[in-house]
Amino acid sequence: MFAEDVEAFGARVDPVTGRYVGPDEKTVRGCVPDSTVTRWTPPWAAGQRHRRASARDRHRPRLPQVAVDGKTSRGARTRDRAAPHLLAALTCAGVVLAQCQVPGRSNGIAAFTGLLTPLDLADHVVTADAMQTQRKHARWLREVKEAHFVFPVLDNQPTLFDRLDALDWAGVPVTGRSVDDDRGRHEVRTVQVMPAPPDLNFPHVAQVFLIERAVTVKGRTSYQAMLYVTSLTAGQDDAADLLAYVRQHWGIEVLHWVRDVTFREDASRIRTGNAPRVMATLRNVSVSLLGIHDTTNIAAALRYNARNNSRILKLLQLQPA
Repeated sequence: MFAEDVEAFGARVDPVTGRYVGPDEKTVRGCVPDSTVTRWTPPWAAGQRHRRASARDRHRPRLPQVAVDGKTSRGARTRDRAAPHLLAALTCAGVVLAQCQVPGRSNGIAAFTGLLTPLDLADHVVTADAMQTQRKHARWLREVKEAHFVFPVLDNQPTLFDRLDALDWAGVPVTGRSVDDDRGRHEVRTVQVMPAPPDLNFPHVAQVFLIERAVTVKGRTSYQAMLYVTSLTAGQDDAADLLAYVRQHWGIEVLHWVRDVTFREDASRIRTGNAPRVMATLRNVSVSLLGIHDTTNIAAALRYNARNNSRILKLLQLQPA
């Protein structure tokens, strides 16, 4: 029952109406530890590890995916303290599973395993940016978490990059392709896959692949090529799956855009204690909740639900007393 839930949280009773009254927003963001919020798994988030099929989906890969990426809360910077950098893990259904603050001046590499440790990642595919393409991460995912990885390779791993770049890609056929047209933007992606070379010197890599992207806007075309390593074997996925994992990882930027533009996170003046982390977590929860209900316009959904709080309880699968 809803009344029992709020009573368990210590909510006070209004002497006039006799109804339970929830805490003020300022109390929530100032008192709730960030770790408590980010490790809570609400019932509406259960079973959301795999992306829901929709008319916009071109291909749904075989294994569920967890994407890892970071964002700096620029508005929380003060004269004496740098803006907190928050590392998040989320599903391709838009549900944020965990978030942690990167300590001090570190670049997020050290926070990778701590972020993912509480999560059950067996038979999941973990994707991240090139910063996290580390041998220790690959070993930890495969040997400890029994998860797979898809990592991009850039010049932060120069030996690995040079080895992959020197492969005979011209002789490898294109086995996967996608085409997207959106608001005058024409984008074509192709993928070429080959078995991992025996002398790669990177643990648990089964395949390597190259994705090339051509984007045409107003008659001008730009090209981009990116190399990747993965622990997935040819029997566990195909070229279309690999292309889908990379495409879906870019979805984490949508969350960052919504927090910046719709929630105006970078303009927020909340800077005290752990409040910036807590507010970022609450924004993640809001976006996640709306995302698993197939919301396409977050701003409109926020206005709609703000006019009637009972609509929020319905989304949360709670019933008011």
